[in-house]
Amino acid sequence: MRCYWEQIGVLGPTYRLLGRGWSNHEIAKYLGRTDEVIDSCVKWTLRFLRIGTRAELVSRSAGQQVLIGSMVAVPVTTRSRRA
Repeated sequence: MRCYWEQIGVLGPTYRLLGRGWSNHEIAKYLGRTDEVIDSCVKWTLRFLRIGTRAELVSRSAGQQVLIGSMVAVPVTTRSRRA
């Protein structure tokens, strides 16, 4: 069964954008959600993965593959395609 954050479609994008170094506010604006929704999603992810700090979550999401619920979050390159 998918968690609430997967059901509303914010878990994967939030995890991916955290790995790129985005703030909760930037993620909320990009996804068209409120800051509170993204804050709650990040807090849930911290508890689910048993991580103590947001910095550790950002580090994990930037550098390795992690299983979250029924979804696999794949590492994303941080290089921009812009010239």
